[in-house]
Amino acid sequence: MTLLAMACSVMAQTRDFSYPPADSPVEWWGTKKSETYNVAVCIDNPSLEGLRIKGISVDFPEGTAIADANGWLSTQLEFDGGRRVADICEGDGQVADGVLTVIFDEPVEIGPDPVYAGYTFTTDVAGNDADRLPVAAAMDVEIPGSFFVATSRSVRSWQDYSISARMASAMHVLVDVDSGSPSVGIEIPAFTHALVSEEKTVQAEAVMVWPESVESLEYQCRDGETVETHTVAFDPPCQVALGHALPFAVDFESFGTRGSRDVEVAVTKVNGLTNINPHGAMSTTYQVVEAYPQKHPLFEDYTGLWCGYCPMGLAAMEYMSEKYGNDFVAVAYHNKDAMSVIEPEDYPCEVSEFPYLYVDRCEGMNPFFCKDPVGFGSEAEWLEACREFSPVDLALTARINPEDKSTIQASCTADFAVATGKGYSLEFILLADGVSNDQWRQSNHLSGNSTYAGVVPQLDVFIDGPDPFVGYVYNDVMVRSSVMNGDMISLGTPGMGDRLSGKYVFSTSGILNLSGEEFLNDGCAFRVVALVCDDEGNCVNCVSARAEDPEGVNDPFVGDGETVYSYYLLDGTRLECAPDKGIYMRMSVGVDGRVSTEKLVAR
Repeated sequence: MTLLAMACSVMAQTRDFSYPPADSPVEWWGTKKSETYNVAVCIDNPSLEGLRIKGISVDFPEGTAIADANGWLSTQLEFDGGRRVADICEGDGQVADGVLTVIFDEPVEIGPDPVYAGYTFTTDVAGNDADRLPVAAAMDVEIPGSFFVATSRSVRSWQDYSISARMASAMHVLVDVDSGSPSVGIEIPAFTHALVSEEKTVQAEAVMVWPESVESLEYQCRDGETVETHTVAFDPPCQVALGHALPFAVDFESFGTRGSRDVEVAVTKVNGLTNINPHGAMSTTYQVVEAYPQKHPLFEDYTGLWCGYCPMGLAAMEYMSEKYGNDFVAVAYHNKDAMSVIEPEDYPCEVSEFPYLYVDRCEGMNPFFCKDPVGFGSEAEWLEACREFSPVDLALTARINPEDKSTIQASCTADFAVATGKGYSLEFILLADGVSNDQWRQSNHLSGNSTYAGVVPQLDVFIDGPDPFVGYVYNDVMVRSSVMNGDMISLGTPGMGDRLSGKYVFSTSGILNLSGEEFLNDGCAFRVVALVCDDEGNCVNCVSARAEDPEGVNDPFVGDGETVYSYYLLDGTRLECAPDKGIYMRMSVGVDGRVSTEKLVAR
C-alpha cells in the first residue's frame, strides 16, 4: 500500500486553473470603499470532471492590507443574514509577498455539477490607496462564469460581472492532475451544416487536462458503421493551460444527398498515447442541405428624442442602411417621445439603458460600439451575425391596396432548409421612413465632441450640429406590429424542406403615438419586416420589403425615376435650393423610397 501511494503521488501534479488567457495582464478592480469582498468563479467544464481541487491562490496589489482572508468551495452562491455561505468547504488563508494562498484540509473532487471557487477578505481604504482597488482581474475578456462579486456595502447580492463588465477573476484554483496518461476533452458545435457533395471542415477544440506539450492529436469520425481516422500535427508542440482549449480542424467527408445524421467525433490519442478522458468524444448533428439560407440579422435599436447619446445609434443604423441596402434590417423603437407607439414593458426585449441594441433578440449592446471597447463596432457585429447559419430562407412582398390606399398586405414565404425540433413563429412589423417634424428637438450630446469625428459621416452630422438638433429625418420607425396587435402566427415544428407561409394586413390610417396623436408627416414611406423566431424568442432570420403600390399611384417616391433632394440648415430651416456657401444638410429620397441625410459644405 505504501509503494502504491508513493507511485500515485509521483504521477500527480498541482496545476493552476485560471480563466483569463495567459497573455492577459492583471489589473485591479474595487469599490473604493472599506468593506468585505467575496469573489468567485464557476467551474462547469465536463473535461475537468474527476480532478481534485486542493486550494486557491490570488494576487493582491503591493501595499494592500487585508484581514479575515479565506478561500472556499460551494455548490451555489448565496447569502444568509448578509454573510456569504459555502456548503462544501472553506479554509483560512496566508498572505505572503502579496499572494493569498488557501489549502483545504482535504482535496475536493470535481463532479458533473458546477462548483464555485472563491475567496473572501476585508479591507480598509483609510489605511492605504491600494486598498481601494484590491481585486485582481483581467479586463476586456468575455468568459461566462469567470467573475462573480458580492460585497458587504456596495454590491449586496451576487452579481456576474463576467459578461456585463467583460472582466475575469485572476484567481488561481489549485488542482491535482494525473500526469501519467493523456486526458483531453473535446468541444464541437452541436450542429454542422454542409451542401450536398461538399467536403466540410469544422473548428473543434481539445480541452486540455494533461500537463504535457501536445505534438499530435488523433481523432475519429464515426457515422454509424463508418469510421474515419485523422491525425493533426502541431509544429512546434503546443503547451496549453489547464481547462483551456487547443483549436484543431475536423474534416468531414461529403454526402451526396440532402439529409441529417449524427456523427461522433472522438479524440482517441494524444502524442500517440490513448486518451483516457471520458469526455473525449462528442456528437454533432451533420445536416446536408441543397442551399444555404441567406441570413439577415435583425438589429433593433432603442432610442429617443430625449436621449443625448442616441444619435450614435441613429448614425450607426443609417451608415449600415446606406452601405448594405435591403440586406441590413433595422427596427427603431422610440421611447417617451412623439414617435413612441409601444410601452417599454411591451418591448420584445428588456431594455434598461438608452441607446441600446439587440441583435436577433438574443444579445444586447451599445448600438455604435457593439463589442468594440473604443470604436465603431456595428459593422463587424453585423458581418459576424451574417455568417451564422439560419434554418430558414425568407421571401417577402408588401403591397398597398390599390382600392383604398390605406392598407398594406404583407406575404411571407418561409423555406426551412433543416429540421431543428424547435417551434417557430412568424411576426410582421410595419416601419415608417422619412419621418420628421420641425418641432422635434433631438438631444445631442455629440455636439462639438470630436472624439469620433470622421468615423462615419452620419455621425459627423451630429458632431458638427447643435444641441438640440432640429430637422433630423428618422428612418426605420416602428409604428405597428402583428404582435403589438395581439396576433401570433405559429409555424409549428417544421421539417426539412417544409415551405410555410403567412400573411398580415396593416392599416396605415390612424397611426397614433402613446399620447393619442398622429405624428407621421406627408411623404413618409412604409416598409414591412418579417421575422421568424424560435420557441426561445430568438430571431433566426428576417427580411424587409418596401410597400409597393401596384398601380404606382399615390407613391411620392415613384415618379420620374430620379432621386429627389431637399436642403436644410443645421438648425432645421428648409431652403429652396442648395446654398452657395456654408454648411448645410441634404435629404435624399431614392427611387426605392429610402431616405438618407448627409452634411455638405459649399465653398
